[in-house]
Amino acid sequence: MPGLKGDALKYITSIARSTDRMNELIKDLLLYARLHQVKELKKVDCQVLLNDVLFELDTDILLSRAIITSDPLPVIKAHRDELKLLFRNLIENAIKFRKIWLIPEIHISANKTGKTWLFEVNDNGIGIDPLQHKKIFNLFQCLNSRDEYAGTGLGLAQCKKIAEMHQGVIWVDSEPGKFSKFYFTINTDFA
Repeated sequence: MPGLKGDALKYITSIARSTDRMNELIKDLLLYARLHQVKELKKVDCQVLLNDVLFELDTDILLSRAIITSDPLPVIKAHRDELKLLFRNLIENAIKFRKIWLIPEIHISANKTGKTWLFEVNDNGIGIDPLQHKKIFNLFQCLNSRDEYAGTGLGLAQCKKIAEMHQGVIWVDSEPGKFSKFYFTINTDFA
């Protein structure tokens, strides 16, 4: 911003950052609100879905040098766009919430138990205090400073809503400073 100096530049920069955060918040709230809409279930190849997410996150993956692997993933009946958002949010968080000196390692797997698919997304990130495990799935919950880790506090709330849309649940097992393992279930019987 040519010509602006001192306090004027500081205030304009602060307003621009606040505007960006507000735009992100509005976008995420609209996504959350749309999750309540009833949609048709379709056959979803979760391996193809994962590949689509990795393609979309290509820049973040390259910049962080993340190593992302998966076991073979199933074809299931699901709400495709919403399931894609769930995968994206969990992988994006695994890349974002990392030790800066450590290359993120993320592994995705799925196992069928009766009529339910159990998905697991593991990472070697900063971990989460066990006292916060349930809280993180609530709206607007950010455990870290927004200056340190940008975000709206809606991503995991979206994940919870998506799991519930599929008559499933989501939870986390984590050790601060070591890892996080996010689990979610998709019920195949409700389709």
